[in-house]
Amino acid sequence: MRVMVDANIIISAGLFPESIVGKTLEHIVKNESLVLCKYTLEELSEVFFKKFPKRVQYFYHFMDHLKYDG
Repeated sequence: MRVMVDANIIISAGLFPESIVGKTLEHIVKNESLVLCKYTLEELSEVFFKKFPKRVQYFYHFMDHLKYDG
């Protein structure tokens, strides 16, 4: 199954990996096919850098290890 999520889900899962959202996204990545469109990736960058500028390194690390289809 292909699953598309929005930027808020990814930010929440990245910041709180042990939360329900974090565990659900982990399940999707491991067992399904995560789909992210260009708009979601752009929104994700904008929101993350605006709201969490001190956690930029975590953003890069998380996105480098996140498996998704574009």
